Amino acid sequence: MRFWHDVKRIFQALLLVLASILGVACFAPPAYGQKQSREAEYRQELVVWLSTTQPIATPAEWRVWWDSLTTECECHPAVAFEQLHISILPRTFKVPRSMREVAGAWIGAGYVVFAQDFLTDPRVVKHEMLHVMLGPANFTVSDMHPDIFRKLRLDAEWLQLAS
Repeated sequence: MRFWHDVKRIFQALLLVLASILGVACFAPPAYGQKQSREAEYRQELVVWLSTTQPIATPAEWRVWWDSLTTECECHPAVAFEQLHISILPRTFKVPRSMREVAGAWIGAGYVVFAQDFLTDPRVVKHEMLHVMLGPANFTVSDMHPDIFRKLRLDAEWLQLAS
């Protein structure tokens, strides 16, 4: 049991390092007397939020979904399937910044967080996989869901949950 606890802590530390490298997390406090920017506040919220997730092994059935999605989107994945890092939360959750209730969230690179109850929902899983496949170069802050999401019927409108 101690082994899995250590694995969880190592995974969380790696997530924090990755978030820092990607510019999603920043550990430096604001200079004395300066107000912290909303972006810095968001980064700190994200770090805290990520520390509450539980890493899991990628379910075997996802390989079939990954392969079919690669064919459907006619794209070359930015990350290999073996590089997926999956974490879960017990139920749907609110993502820092937007505070929208969601079933899954792409953090960057191959890191994805899912609500436990949605691990077997191919629409939710494929939606987040498509983010991973396309990689950060295909997204802007104002457009996190390019047309390919609608084409494959994986757009956010299909996946939104009632708050």
